[in-house]
Amino acid sequence: MIQIYKIEIKAEVSEIGCHPQVQPLPTENWDHWGKTSVSCLPLEGVIPFRPQFPRLGLEEAARCTDLMSTDVSSGKMLMISENLYKVFSMYLADAHQCFMEPVETPNGKIPYLFLYMNFPRDEEIFDWPKCIFFDANDPEKKMFSVPDAKAYYAARNGKVIRHERLVLRAGQPVYDLFRCRYFGSGKLFYVTSRMRTAIESAGITGIRFEQFDVLEIGDL
Repeated sequence: MIQIYKIEIKAEVSEIGCHPQVQPLPTENWDHWGKTSVSCLPLEGVIPFRPQFPRLGLEEAARCTDLMSTDVSSGKMLMISENLYKVFSMYLADAHQCFMEPVETPNGKIPYLFLYMNFPRDEEIFDWPKCIFFDANDPEKKMFSVPDAKAYYAARNGKVIRHERLVLRAGQPVYDLFRCRYFGSGKLFYVTSRMRTAIESAGITGIRFEQFDVLEIGDL
């Protein structure tokens, strides 16, 4: 059994100050729903243009951390410091693009990166037929499996589906930082144990981890 960790933004006011920490500021010629707006990015694939951002400002009660909370990019991106990106670069991160944007603070502008991971890895990371699920609202807790990710999402429609057992395909996860839609909502970015250790050793701020225990083929 191995552990996969979902990256979450810390909620403790003592560390982040308030949530969200960064808000858009009035911006001349900014089109929120424009074709190249950060608000209209594709769900997956390479972004063939440089997304347009509004001016960004630190909330009055907020503190700067290495992982920042903002509603500007919803769940498609992580807003990270250059220090956190350096840690991500220590191990194998999945295909991604970064876009630098300054945050206006009382102490001047601070550069931040918006990290976009191009491809969700739901289909290839799990051995779907060997995974076991159940409907959380089913009093009998009937177990079932699905042939692939597409069938899982169809089964989840209108239901609260939980997992009894998750099984990785042989050789997975390939990446130490990747995106996967299966585990829930929010910013669906995940790291391996060694990436989590590197993040914690570097004293990275504003980040917490939600653990998932996942079986490997050899565990069955």
